[in-house]
Order: sequence, then C-alpha cells, then structure tokens
Amino acid sequence: MISSCDSHVKELPYKYKEDNDEFLPGFGSIKCNIINENNTGVCVIGKRLKTRIEDNMHLAFNKGVGIRVAQEAEAKIKNNQIYRNELQGILISEYAHAFIENNKIFRNTKANIALGGLGSMNSTVINNYIFASEGEGVFMNKSEPCWIMDNTIFENVDGIAMIDSNPIINNNFIFKNKRAGLVSTGNSRSKIS
Repeated sequence: MISSCDSHVKELPYKYKEDNDEFLPGFGSIKCNIINENNTGVCVIGKRLKTRIEDNMHLAFNKGVGIRVAQEAEAKIKNNQIYRNELQGILISEYAHAFIENNKIFRNTKANIALGGLGSMNSTVINNYIFASEGEGVFMNKSEPCWIMDNTIFENVDGIAMIDSNPIINNNFIFKNKRAGLVSTGNSRSKIS
C-alpha cells in the first residue's frame, strides 16, 4: 500500500503532444496500482502539471479523497475502480480540470465525483458507472463549462446536482437515485438532452 499521499505528483518539467494525446517523458503516470488506506489516494497538484491515472484496480478505503486534482493541474482518469473513500471518489477543484472516462466509481461517502470551486472548468465525465454514493453521483459547484455524457448513474442520493454551474448533460442513463435524478439550483444554466 502507498503511504499517505506517496502518490502525490508535484510540478515536473514536461512536454505534451496534443495531436495524439501522448504523454512524453517527464509526465506523471500512475498505472496498475492498488492504492488503499491512505489519507488521500492520489494527489495531482501544480500549475501546468498533466498526469494520467489509469488501470488502477483499487483506489479505495482512503480517509479522504480517492483522487484529488487541484491548483491548475490536469488529469486523465481512465479505467479505474474508485470506491469506499471517506470523502469524494474524485475531486477536481481550484482551476484544475480532468477527463474522466471508463471508470467504476461507487460507494464513496460524499459525491462519487465532485467538480468545481474557484476557476473549475473544462472537465469531461464520459462513459463511467457512477453509483451507490451516500451523496451525489456527480456534484458540480461553479463548474463551467463541463460535459457529462454517456454515463450510467444510479442508487445515489441525487444522480447529478448542480449549483451555479453550466454543464452539458447528454445521453446519460440516470435511475433509482433516492431523491432526484437531476438537481439544478442557484444560477445554473445546464443544457440537457
């Protein structure tokens, strides 16, 4: 097991080749791990930092967040199982953004995925199974724009909750949530199709 935030990625020199989504030498990559029973499972923090978090079998039983991306960092979070963390499964905040794809995110105490806060924008949540949270499946606070597409979201308290956010919500299967499938409050201007 990785000790408390040993998987913490700080700012590194890097190059990014955008045309085919390749990370070149100097980029963080967290792959094929079991990350359990830490304060935070994975922390990706730092301006212009880009990190892949993929194919991790268990990101679970952490005292805080499963994955935290903050302070202008970017992450691609793909093919992970993120569950039973005492706070959020994934937390994207403080000018950070992420591409979250093909994960199973379930049974986290707070939201399975939380996006938002100061400067949070341009995150995509696509083709995930998001279920059985004691809070929201996806929670957004001051998050704009962001895309929530092609997900299966069920058995949370609320499927998707938006506060002062402007997401595009498209082609999701949202069912059997305890309170509501979609909640929109404050100055939210979501596009739902």
